[in-house]
Amino acid sequence: MNTQVEVLVNGKPIKQYQHEGKTFIEARVNTEYTIKVKNSSSKRKLAVITVDGLNVISGNPHSDTDRQGYIVGAWDALEVKGFRKDMSSVGAFKFCQAGGSYCNEKGLKGNNGIIGIRVYDEVVKTVFRSPMWGSGRNRYGTEEPHYKGSSSVP
Repeated sequence: MNTQVEVLVNGKPIKQYQHEGKTFIEARVNTEYTIKVKNSSSKRKLAVITVDGLNVISGNPHSDTDRQGYIVGAWDALEVKGFRKDMSSVGAFKFCQAGGSYCNEKGLKGNNGIIGIRVYDEVVKTVFRSPMWGSGRNRYGTEEPHYKGSSSVP
């Protein structure tokens, strides 16, 4: 797979344990963490991340049609530090007891203790436009990205 995910504490990856096709980590209460997504491919990726069943950008409950996520450039990495509050600030991720989770704080039932990531590959679609007569310019092949298909990352 060309997308890797790590949970970092103090900038260092937490050891991951595999069991029955799932990935587990040790979560120490009151410890802040970040989520790092690495893209080892020549295409951009869309990473839709949920914590406790809530989208980290919108704060809304997870849905299969939700595509609010972060673009990870080709051969690049992205570190997500918390739930987005606005365009310039985030609320830090912190391991806590189930009753103190952000989803419980919002009065929603979620997947307490679950970090979920869906990754979508970019598909570049070429759109041909008719020439703009009279303007002195011709525009033919513009590229408009969209994201299709998904792969789940443990």
